[in-house]
Amino acid sequence: MKSTTRSMAPSTVLVLVVILVAVRVHGQFDPQGFISIDCGVAEAYQDPDPDRGLTYVSDAGFVDAGEGLNAPVRPPYVDKGLAQRYLNVRYFPVVTGAGAGGGGAARTRTRSCYTLRPVAQGSRNLVRATFYYGNYDGLNSRPAFDLHLGVSRWATVNVTSNTGVYIFEAVTVSPADFMQVGRSFSSFHIGLAF
Repeated sequence: MKSTTRSMAPSTVLVLVVILVAVRVHGQFDPQGFISIDCGVAEAYQDPDPDRGLTYVSDAGFVDAGEGLNAPVRPPYVDKGLAQRYLNVRYFPVVTGAGAGGGGAARTRTRSCYTLRPVAQGSRNLVRATFYYGNYDGLNSRPAFDLHLGVSRWATVNVTSNTGVYIFEAVTVSPADFMQVGRSFSSFHIGLAF
């Protein structure tokens, strides 16, 4: 898997945008053959990007029901020149609770994933994840976390600039009729879990 990272000004909001080649969304192909997800927007949302020929859709159908919270980018990080897909965020706070069945040891959820389907088993797919922080939480805390494709660690995201867009790409073969792209938070990384 090949990963690339770029830092671009002018703002910072944490957003995950996942693009897969030749995958169906709700039974329909994007004209370019991509599934393009805009995280943190309303369920019926669609945002065409005429420059790229892509249509971004809500991430609501790709995360477990009720998982994560949505938030807008906070001023002054809302830049008029920034693409619409960077102005909202879905974030995944650390959740601590009781063990299975309400009993047992306490547990902390440290991983959250997007499940992408349908995908043809054995197909090659381009996966692109983009992150933008934008101080959505008002804490000015730059996060760090691991990015996963299925069970394999793909890359570490370390937000070092409040004005950066972080882009990670990989070409991968799907082992099943779905793919999972997730993030995990560990004690080795300081910051909020997303």
